[in-house]
Amino acid sequence: MATSTPKTPLRMQLQPLMPEDMRSELIAALKVQNVQNVRVGSARRFALPGTHSNKSPADVRNTEADKRQQLRLQAIREIRTSEESYLRQLDLLLEYFVTPLRTNGFLTEKVHNQIFGQLDTIHNLSQELLRKLDDDLDNVVKAFTNLGPFFKLYSVYAFDYRNSLCTLQSLMDKNVTLKRYIANTESRPEVQMKLISLLITPIQRIPRYKLLLQQVLLYTSPSDGAYKALQDSIRLVEQSVSHINAVVEDYENTQRLIVVQNALTNKSLKLVKPGRKILKEGFLRKLKTDGSTSRKYCILMSDMFMYCRVLKDVEVLLTEGSSIACSCVFPLKKCKIVELFRGNFRLTCSGDGTIFSADGEGEDSHAWYVAIREAIELHVQCRKTLRKMSSNRKPMRKKHLQRLQPEDDIMWLLRRKTASPDRIQKPEKARRRGLWPFRSMNCLQLDQ
Repeated sequence: MATSTPKTPLRMQLQPLMPEDMRSELIAALKVQNVQNVRVGSARRFALPGTHSNKSPADVRNTEADKRQQLRLQAIREIRTSEESYLRQLDLLLEYFVTPLRTNGFLTEKVHNQIFGQLDTIHNLSQELLRKLDDDLDNVVKAFTNLGPFFKLYSVYAFDYRNSLCTLQSLMDKNVTLKRYIANTESRPEVQMKLISLLITPIQRIPRYKLLLQQVLLYTSPSDGAYKALQDSIRLVEQSVSHINAVVEDYENTQRLIVVQNALTNKSLKLVKPGRKILKEGFLRKLKTDGSTSRKYCILMSDMFMYCRVLKDVEVLLTEGSSIACSCVFPLKKCKIVELFRGNFRLTCSGDGTIFSADGEGEDSHAWYVAIREAIELHVQCRKTLRKMSSNRKPMRKKHLQRLQPEDDIMWLLRRKTASPDRIQKPEKARRRGLWPFRSMNCLQLDQ
């Protein structure tokens, strides 16, 4: 019978990572050498002598400057590459659309200039910019400084862009041959682009210049001599962008005023005037004296507020076929607005006031309140430096509008202070006979 041996308890024994003699020598060497503490993030680690970087702060700065210079050069190359691509699109537009449509007799000279009038000038400007970049790629600042003022030519193109599209679409609907030619040209292997996409390319180019120059400025050191000149170039491009946006916005606003003008049944109201803008339009509910409400189409302009009665085809906004009748005009000069409670506000003008409420939810009414209040403040502030014909002080109600003649100006009747509208009539000439019964008397010859 085999005897069992007693089990000895297992003990975990840690084996040294290196022999004892080598470990003692390493500890002694560390005590002799000054161990450097290197911070990485928030932790600290020990670095053995000779393992740390030997780069001086000057070397580090030079490395960063070289990297920034490379990124700057890459951004400048991006300007040149994108300009070359943009010029290639203009070449396609001129070669396959603009020139053939003129030579083949599809369009008259007048209509052709109306649609493509500024493209030749824009093409020449792009060619000149690309040539200057090719001459000296590093001197991108000089190229944009010299050509920056000419970028405002784009605003003329942007102003005519919408009319050009409408004219072109109308011609294509009437002329099947022209429509077929444009479709076949768009599908050619050399083109492979829609004519509308090519026509909008110049409008998108000026904002692109701004982004590219800002990228170059980002990698330019403020101590660089070209830094301030680059800022001036960006400022010139921004002015061109602002001018283009202002021209387009003014054109769209004028077109909207014309739509509202044509929708009015009273043609004596002259809404289209320089400087007048439509700020907001939509439906509100007007409170009547009997407590009921009526739905009115309201139009807030930069110098007056007008609400109208809908006669035909107005769902959300006015369209070409809509018809409205003006009920009242409030000049903003003497208007005051007070928000009574959420969803209701009162608009007063020289003591004559009207309460409006939201047609739907109360948020829309509050947005109207904010828009009218800001328009009143802005109009009053602008009038401190410029007096316009819209300096009228009393609202014009429906009975006043009906008395307007087509040759009358809408503002004539509004220029009154305390006189009642019913009394605004030319006074009859007083009879001279009987006003002075003693006119034949000679007072010098009479006895005292």
